Amino acid sequence: MRHAIDVISQRLLDIGLASGRYQYEDGELQKRCSACREYWPADSEFFHGCSANPDGLHNYCRACYCDQRWPQGRSTILPLQQADGRVRHAMRALEKALVHNNLRRLVA
Repeated sequence: MRHAIDVISQRLLDIGLASGRYQYEDGELQKRCSACREYWPADSEFFHGCSANPDGLHNYCRACYCDQRWPQGRSTILPLQQADGRVRHAMRALEKALVHNNLRRLVA
């Protein structure tokens, strides 16, 4: 798990604490989500990684990021074209495995 405290410099941490971007609660560094304005542990469990930010974490928490990225919610049903492609790929892999096994039996 990636923690912001491992990446961020002491100077930037002090600035973030003074501005309210970070806070310590129960000895744990927390980061404020820019969308919901709530504090969450500053690690990769609650924030996606972002190499553009000095702390290496995205400004939105994972929940707000998903709400912003997929406002109608994520679909669990694959579009037919994707499903067909995946099924075709699986069928080709299965056929190759069966042919390979049959050839082994003929040689042995």
